[in-house]
Amino acid sequence: MRPDSPMAADYYWTKGQESFAEGKYETAAKAFEKVTLEFADSESSPGALYYLAESYYRMEQLDQALAGFRNFAKTHPDHDLAALSRFRAGTVLFKQEEYEKASTTYELLAEQEPGSEYAPMALYNAALSYQELEDWPSAIGTMMWIMADFPEHENAKGLWYQVASLYQEEMGDYQHALESYDKAEAAGDVDPDEIGFRRGECYEKMGRMDLALSCYEISASAGSASAPFRIASLAQIGQICEGRSDWPGAIQAYQRIINANGKPEWTEMAQGRIAEIQANQPAGN
Repeated sequence: MRPDSPMAADYYWTKGQESFAEGKYETAAKAFEKVTLEFADSESSPGALYYLAESYYRMEQLDQALAGFRNFAKTHPDHDLAALSRFRAGTVLFKQEEYEKASTTYELLAEQEPGSEYAPMALYNAALSYQELEDWPSAIGTMMWIMADFPEHENAKGLWYQVASLYQEEMGDYQHALESYDKAEAAGDVDPDEIGFRRGECYEKMGRMDLALSCYEISASAGSASAPFRIASLAQIGQICEGRSDWPGAIQAYQRIINANGKPEWTEMAQGRIAEIQANQPAGN
């Protein structure tokens, strides 16, 4: 075959595809590069340019891959692979721990191509990028963006619970955490024993002990007898009762842990607390 034959571009394109499918990415890259350099006007050239970058990506040659994906998105903005190319660019940046640049790249994709199948995934990865940066408000805002614009997408499932957890554990904003747990419960994102425990934690941090006890009791009455959150809730009830000098209430909570026949260390802890409470009580109490 003559090097300048119209069929030469197809030959190298096919060779690149076959090598790529076989996982021979270095060979594929050479074939795709030949198409892009020597047959730039061929119909195969745009696809070859993308898969050249993809081959570098698969070989973990991330700098070359990033340059390739950016070049493709810039020179072929309307191509079917343009959205994927932008998504890949964000992923390369994430892998390189360039989280701020990654979040910007992902969000730009979602803004410019909201109808793309990659938009919700890009936003989810943007939220992960913000979490790596410990930028909790931006992470929460991006999660809410996903739930607002892509409520049926699989990446939207369970996000209210994640939002609530960030409010609670990272920001110490217990009121917003409680509101988000309400939405998580309405969405069916979490089991009653777990959400009861999390609410109890929030109310306890807010110093609202009666509400905390109520939530812990909801958790302790849900799920299987030895479920971890149920046991944890009973332990918290016991501690709160001890803090209030409500010794019968504390003993009752710890006894329920013993009766659950769960992990031996749980039973040992509860038995130890009961023994200490009884040892420290005046005779006749």
